[in-house]
Amino acid sequence: MKFKTLRTSETGKKFQAIVEKEEKAFEEAKSLADEIGFEKWRSDRWAAFGGIEFVYFADQTPDPKVWRNTDAGAVPRRNTKPGKAMYERLEALTKVSKHELNMCIGFDGAPFKNIGFSYNNPDYFLFEVFEKWDCEIPADCEEITVSEYRKLSLLNQ
Repeated sequence: MKFKTLRTSETGKKFQAIVEKEEKAFEEAKSLADEIGFEKWRSDRWAAFGGIEFVYFADQTPDPKVWRNTDAGAVPRRNTKPGKAMYERLEALTKVSKHELNMCIGFDGAPFKNIGFSYNNPDYFLFEVFEKWDCEIPADCEEITVSEYRKLSLLNQ
């Protein structure tokens, strides 16, 4: 089931707070990447937005006292002082939890049910839930068709 809500609605204001927090999380991660020298990162898998779980260094070998390479990317070593300090820096980054995102529509999908969310439309926030979840959708949200959802999410441009 797909829905839209105006950015100016009460639900839209909750989603806007999420977007602002996501933007802050990205800026923090980008700043850390610039400071440390990694080129890319993978966000925390347990968060809706933000955090850093793995980093990817392009042209340099990371300090082995700080970083451990895995098949998925580099992670801080938690058994060294500098690695533990880096781990704590990554853990301190802003994150948007999946629960926070779900609560924009009052849905407690804990622990593994998470709404889909799109914010690239200038007038609406879009989200989706599975019908079998049987969640109560706020009154300021309107159910829409898949084709309208695609059109509004700018997928065809």
